[in-house]
Order: sequence, then structure tokens, then C-alpha cells
Amino acid sequence: LEQNSEQFRQKENEILGMTDSLKELQEQVDSQRDSNKKIEDELKIEVKSKEKTQKDLTALENASQQVSKVMQTLKKQFEDAKAELNISIDDRNKAERVLEAEKTEHEKLKEDLEFLQGTTIGSEEGTERKIKAMEVEIPKEKELAGEMNAEAQKLSDSNKELEEKIKEARIESLSKPENTTDVNNATGASIGTSLIVKNLTKETEHTFELVNAEDANIPQGKIPLSNPIGKSLEGSKEGDEVKVGPTTFKVLKVN
Repeated sequence: LEQNSEQFRQKENEILGMTDSLKELQEQVDSQRDSNKKIEDELKIEVKSKEKTQKDLTALENASQQVSKVMQTLKKQFEDAKAELNISIDDRNKAERVLEAEKTEHEKLKEDLEFLQGTTIGSEEGTERKIKAMEVEIPKEKELAGEMNAEAQKLSDSNKELEEKIKEARIESLSKPENTTDVNNATGASIGTSLIVKNLTKETEHTFELVNAEDANIPQGKIPLSNPIGKSLEGSKEGDEVKVGPTTFKVLKVN
């Protein structure tokens, strides 16, 4: 009986040892499960991050393509305007050469007239006809040259405006994502927002940018929120009308 009891105790101890081993194994399994869950969560976060990065890259590629298209269009307009300007300059130079030739001819005719008057040779009536002809033709040439000069100046101004538009389009497209306008218009104007507004009193358009006080530059259109205009425009959306003193502004575009 004692021998059986001893065997029973040994088996009981073995069972207890196995139970402890099973507990340790269970703890290891639980620890591994927690570790696996943590790794799984990290992988999910990493996947979401990669998806967001891919979306951002796609948006940037789309913006780059749009910028390229805009640049090509503006470049063509610039080249066309430049060609028209060159043609106008050539026409103006031609008119100036014609006018200079007419002036030279006029001086020559004046010398001939003085010679004829001094020597009493020639017909007085014929001389008067020449003078009248010169008085009619020279103003015409002057008027033509003036018109060509005005047209050339107009094209030159247009050319400068086109260059400014190219520069503004490049800066705006590179510095702001494709959907900035939609987001700003949905949430309203805030720090960093650019707005095109119309002064309904004077019928004039202005471009403002809402900035912090330290970045303010009123002559350049950088308006702080502490300014009455900036305070009135804060939170505004496209189509809104805001009143600043006796003046009413209408928000035409929010970037």
C-alpha cells in the first residue's frame, strides 16, 4: 500500500509539473498573441499610410499635369503675342522710315522752293501746289506712324500682362494642391487663404491674402485678421458679401 501511495504521489507531482508547464506555455501563447496583434495593428497603420502616400502622389501627378497644360497654353499665347508685337514693331519701324523719307523730301522741296523764290524761276502757282501737297501728305504719315506706335505699345502692355499671368500661374500651381479651392470654399477663408474680391462701391477687383500679424504687408495685399478687412473676410466663402464700414466687398474666388 505504501508503495502504491508513493507511486500515486509521484504521478501527482508529475501532473502538477505538467500543469505548471501548461500554464507557462499558455502564458507564452498569450504573449505571442498580444505581440501578433500589435504587429497586425502596426501593419494596418503602415498600409493606411502607404495608401495615403499613394493618393498624395497621384494628386501631385495630376497637379503637375495640369500645370504643364497651363504652361503650354500660356506659352503659346505668349509666343503669339510676341509674334504680333514683332509685326507691329516692324510696321512701326517701316512707318518711321517712310516718315523720315517724307521729311527728307520735304526739306528738299523747301530748299527747291527757296531757290525758286530767290531766282524768280518757275511758276508760283506750281510751287503753291507742291507746298499744299506736302502739307496734306506729311500729316497723314504722322497719323499713320502714331497709330502704329499706339498699337505696338498696346501689344507690349499685353505682353507684360501675359508674362505676369504665366508667373502667377506657375507659383500658384506649384504652391497649392489641386483641391485647395474646394476645401477653402467649404470651410471658409482663414490664415493662408487668398481671395479675389470686388469692391461693389467702386466696381474694382482686389486680391487679398489672409496672414498673421507679423507677415502683414497691406500694399502687397497681405491682410492680417486684426485688420477690419481681414476680420470681415475671415470665414467667408465664394459668393459671400461682407461689409467693411461704408464699403461692401463680394468674394469672387477663394484659393
